[in-house]
Amino acid sequence: MSTVLDKRQATAPATGALAGIARLLVDRRRIVLLFAAIAVTGAALAGLSVREHLSSGGFTPASAESVRADQILAQRFGAGAPTSCWSSARSGPPPGRAWC
Repeated sequence: MSTVLDKRQATAPATGALAGIARLLVDRRRIVLLFAAIAVTGAALAGLSVREHLSSGGFTPASAESVRADQILAQRFGAGAPTSCWSSARSGPPPGRAWC
């Protein structure tokens, strides 16, 4: 007679709803992997056209202060939004300033 016990016989089976779902998923792991692969493929196909609908920059609402400031600069001074930022620093007081 053998004294080696099978792992399934050595421990009591888990009970409960999640244990039942876990057993079902493990027993049918190939079907679960097939459905997961189909879901990933479907998501990839659905996301193919996303790039066409997105802009390369951020979105600035028309009510933002920066948009209103750009409009005032354009109307009064014929200037647009600044495209560069200059920085200056000194070793003593006053601390460094930046102009954008």
